[in-house]
Amino acid sequence: MVLATTPVLIAGTLALLAYLLLKWLEDPLRKIPGPRGLPFIGNTLSVDPTKLHMILYDWAEKYGDIMKISLFNTPMVVVNSTELAYDVLVKTGTDFQGRPPVPRANRVASTNLAFRSVDEPRYQQRRHYAIKAIKGYGEGVTTITLIDDITKQDGRPIDVDQLCYGFLCCGMASLLYGEEHAYDDPVCQSISRMTTEVLKAVDPISLGILLDSFPILFKQNIILKQTQMQIRKTRELVDESLYRKIAEHKAEFDENCLKGVLDQLILIQKQEVGTDDPVMDDGAIEGIMADLIVGGMETSHTVLCQAFLDFLHEPDLQKRLQNEIDSQFDSTHVITLKDRPKLPLLQAYMYENLRYKTVSPTLIPHRTIRDTELAGYKILANTNVLVNAFYTSHNPRVYKDPFTIRPERFLDENGAVVPPGHPARYNSVGLSFGSGMKGCIGKNFAETRIFLFLANILQKFIVLPVGKLPDRDVKNYKWVAVLKPPSVSAKFIRRQ
Repeated sequence: MVLATTPVLIAGTLALLAYLLLKWLEDPLRKIPGPRGLPFIGNTLSVDPTKLHMILYDWAEKYGDIMKISLFNTPMVVVNSTELAYDVLVKTGTDFQGRPPVPRANRVASTNLAFRSVDEPRYQQRRHYAIKAIKGYGEGVTTITLIDDITKQDGRPIDVDQLCYGFLCCGMASLLYGEEHAYDDPVCQSISRMTTEVLKAVDPISLGILLDSFPILFKQNIILKQTQMQIRKTRELVDESLYRKIAEHKAEFDENCLKGVLDQLILIQKQEVGTDDPVMDDGAIEGIMADLIVGGMETSHTVLCQAFLDFLHEPDLQKRLQNEIDSQFDSTHVITLKDRPKLPLLQAYMYENLRYKTVSPTLIPHRTIRDTELAGYKILANTNVLVNAFYTSHNPRVYKDPFTIRPERFLDENGAVVPPGHPARYNSVGLSFGSGMKGCIGKNFAETRIFLFLANILQKFIVLPVGKLPDRDVKNYKWVAVLKPPSVSAKFIRRQ
């Protein structure tokens, strides 16, 4: 019996090998250079997810402008040049404007925009409405309210993480609800908790990523039970927090007195009444709010933490920025957004911060929605594509000493900020928040809040270290949803 089945097994094995060889020969991605992987798992064993930014950096140096990697047998095209990045994000229309499916994110906020493809029903209209609502909100609160709270600490050590989080929570509450709230207010605490829990639920380097790769696991309640429980609890938290605020604002809605982005979205919803295909239902409003909260909080938070780490490591940089502020304003002047043009060095430092730390080293992954081409290679529909923004921001052929903080990269010979088309900005700042149809909808809000916080803190306080400073070499940072600098405490001494 064994002997009789042997030819069948051999024939079956040969047929399988022939099929796999044929598939490999037909795969256009095999022509793209990249690191060799193992069958079925690809390059997975070569990757430490927390250090992926440096692994991709080293591979970019070896393989050039475009490369292919494979994780869990899922092939990904990685673009390492600025030109190809803009091809993906802008120049090829909607070809690359899809998103890989992320079931965890969709279960946390089912109508989010960040993880949706542009060809999905209602996506583009909802994104348009979101941008319209943010523009309708305008500049909103133009100063910061934490100066007195910091002064009351009287030079005692302050956790920089919590300080930055507190400021951003207050700013986010203002953006969404059009009202100022203290950090210990339930509204701000809800924003803080929501951000923390959502990031836990969709952590890209946890075992929960298996749920995204194999959604069938959601149908059982044994494997990754704790992760699934976290996702359910986070969804309940998001619904409870945001739907309650939506209901409150609807009950008090006054078209002649709009408060924040939420009222702007409710107005759009009311204007759709009677139309054939309304798109701004309460679920869509919740999704936009969740995107703004989670996306805006964590990215801006890491930028601010990086800034204080820089000031502590380089007192001379801090002093130069303060000298610029002192040369333009007296100590009683409250710096607002209108003052930005008068502080080019601070603006240049902000750009250098974004370049050096690179908030999202590969942006959110893209996916092709049709067969297309890139750099002369055929890319089939439903191929995942990563933009290696970390490499474009640290390309040694563009930036001298790319792993050194040098704000002067963004200043011309007259001390003015270089224009957007300048190589320094084009290769880094232009990609910091993404670009094109999938670019960050809260980019302007994030940049203005970062400016306000840094300018007012530097004007009023000297920031001094507490104990030994942690390493600030971005090559050693951990990638956890975003690239995170280490935590630090500091003393804020009121300037005389």
